[in-house]
Amino acid sequence: DTRELLLEILSGIHGLTNEVHQLSKEELKSKLRQCLMKNKYLIVMDNVWNVEAWSELKNSFPDSINGSRILIMSCRSDVALQIEPDCDPNFLRPFSDYESWKLLEEKIFQGEGCPEELLLVGEQIAQQCKGLPLSVVVVAGLLERTEKRKECWEKVAESLSLDKMEDLEARCMKILELSYRYLPGYLKACFLYLAVFIEDRDIPVDKLIKFWLAEGLVQGTR
Repeated sequence: DTRELLLEILSGIHGLTNEVHQLSKEELKSKLRQCLMKNKYLIVMDNVWNVEAWSELKNSFPDSINGSRILIMSCRSDVALQIEPDCDPNFLRPFSDYESWKLLEEKIFQGEGCPEELLLVGEQIAQQCKGLPLSVVVVAGLLERTEKRKECWEKVAESLSLDKMEDLEARCMKILELSYRYLPGYLKACFLYLAVFIEDRDIPVDKLIKFWLAEGLVQGTR
């Protein structure tokens, strides 16, 4: 939501008053540009998935030739090249198999070390994450809910056999799908119910619980 994002940026550099809250989106863009005009600034835009997100905001960031910088991070190299065709994007290297395994082991065992019987299959699972830290973290969350037995981990490893899937975005979505598939049945409905809320907005916990109770998805306790 562009307006919410503009308000968030302004709150960090200017503070928000009732007057600012009443401004339209275009007025907020102008206000932000005025605030940044005489200042040296660093803007970090994380998790940018399409060029439209940048197009909505770029005119709010003045180029005063004073050393200000804008850092845009994206999982998609085509987005970087659409934003700045003449740029040379800095590609972060993927984790090595060893780094992936150490992250997976730390997330699951919290420094206690992996049992010997799970070591080989654990390293295999880490290797199948193809060096993507997000995938490692998601799979770690899945394994935390899985019995720490070799045959259980082998089922997860089999589910992750995506060697022919080269597209990184598709691979990430497949791993996220697995994390849903392994949820207990009573939690799947609770998770899917989150779709009634607006994306990328805070969800009030009390309100969510009342909805779950009303729908019969969870039982109230005294």
